[in-house]
Amino acid sequence: LGLRTVLVLGVVLLLLGANSMYQIDIPLHITEELGMSPRFAGLLLGVSAALEVPLMVLAGVWADRVGKQRMMVAATVCATVFFGLLPLTDSRPLLLALQLLNAAWVAVALNIPVVVLQDSLPGRFGTASALYSSAFKAGMFLGGLAVGTVATWTGHRQVFWVCAGLTALAGVLALLLRAVPQPSSPEPVRTPAPTPLTDPRE
Repeated sequence: LGLRTVLVLGVVLLLLGANSMYQIDIPLHITEELGMSPRFAGLLLGVSAALEVPLMVLAGVWADRVGKQRMMVAATVCATVFFGLLPLTDSRPLLLALQLLNAAWVAVALNIPVVVLQDSLPGRFGTASALYSSAFKAGMFLGGLAVGTVATWTGHRQVFWVCAGLTALAGVLALLLRAVPQPSSPEPVRTPAPTPLTDPRE
């Protein structure tokens, strides 16, 4: 695997790990630390999911215009800001407002990196899809493992600071990705033209 591929996989692993930690921890944070109802925790997750769908479509439309790598960097910035503000927010309106920021970075994280990964492996779409799927599952697994450890020792609110650190590190990798040249597409294999048959009677 080339350096570009490794960097993209690292970004996917960190972003999906942070997202997994958030999905697991936010209901517990809402109910146990903020004293709000489980219904409001479900509302937060539902609002974010509803916003992600149109934003994913827009991310696909803007990818070539804005630049896929720039969008990945922007997503890591949005994620880091979101996770940095989340532990400081205790009111329902602000928590709902933050879901727009949350949906924006998740829409890019679930959409653009797989395209960047395919670009880094020209002509090997099956390999790119398999690597992305593996990084996706590994990120969710590591996120679930980390959230239990962090929440047990430090509390649910501190989980979001860890998420902010993971997304910030993903931003560093995304910036490094911009410095690595894009691999060229392999030239198609040219087969020699068949020799025309001659009539033996000539």
